[in-house]
Amino acid sequence: MKRTLSLLLAAMLLIGLPAGCGGSSTPSVAPVSQAPASQAPASQAPASESPAEENLRYDDTQYSSMFTSSPGGDMYNMAAAIAPIWERELNVVASIGPGGSFSNYKAIAAGECTIGFDHQCMHYWGERAEGPFDEVVDGVSYMAILFPATVQCFSTDKNQLVQQISDVADKRVGFGAVGSALNVFLLDYLDVMYGITPDTIVANGGSVSYMSDSEMSSALADGIIDVGFALGTYPKTSLQELENNPGLRLISFGNDLDKYLETNTGWGKIEIPANTYVGQTEPYTTATSWAIMSLSKDMDEELVYRLTRITWENIEEAGEAAAAIRNFMKLENTLEPMSGAALHPGAERYYKEIGML
Repeated sequence: MKRTLSLLLAAMLLIGLPAGCGGSSTPSVAPVSQAPASQAPASQAPASESPAEENLRYDDTQYSSMFTSSPGGDMYNMAAAIAPIWERELNVVASIGPGGSFSNYKAIAAGECTIGFDHQCMHYWGERAEGPFDEVVDGVSYMAILFPATVQCFSTDKNQLVQQISDVADKRVGFGAVGSALNVFLLDYLDVMYGITPDTIVANGGSVSYMSDSEMSSALADGIIDVGFALGTYPKTSLQELENNPGLRLISFGNDLDKYLETNTGWGKIEIPANTYVGQTEPYTTATSWAIMSLSKDMDEELVYRLTRITWENIEEAGEAAAAIRNFMKLENTLEPMSGAALHPGAERYYKEIGML
């Protein structure tokens, strides 16, 4: 009798035990299903996560196109440094193409690209049908600053024909690539202040060439042109190529620069420090317009928020791949272009989140 009772108790205990190691068991509570990142509420992270732990990566790959500058230019190099970070952190794949500030701005408005690198002056002119625009261009905003783009006029030590900007009236002149913000500024500045246009330069016996930064430096070194203009960061690599041979010489703007800038809010004045280039012993005062990362105002707010946030959270890594990012792309300057460009709501959300707005 006792043996029968013992066997019965043992059997009951075995039935009540959970499965052991190597076995499978059904959890007592089913996991809570979560919406994909692309469907997550735009305004807040899940309650159980801190912002640092929030998963911003999309389940489905997002695609975008970026129009920048000619290959080797600052904008192109910056895009090439940022795009891999977007792909790794967000699953956003961005193709990078060449372009110019003016053409990029128009491409955004026309829906021909997702993101365009341009300048704040384009926004100012486009929204007012001024400068190169015959009609109002609306619907373009920006998400981040890139760098203060500076106008630099230069020649060589061996060529002393141009001593001041007005001397270009009958010289062999190198302008920037077609569609660039540089040309928009220069053509207006030369015409308004001196009555100089490409046609008058040619009529006076000079010539006009439109070329990239590297082409312009080569043309100066080879004596094909007398003077060149460039727009970008400082020091510009293409200008540094001239420093030792045949020698670089910056050509200053006159006092009339202030007068011109008074009527062009999209541009400001900046001073390039002395000794930025070999042989440049004095500060160089010139015009600047912030280069910015622009996009359509209609672009998805959540996507822009994520792009903005991931860009700034990984800015040091991006700076290791692009000197222009390392030297000039600073979060504290990010609201500077607002005098000429409107901030996208998705970017605005991020800057409010970190206390900048």
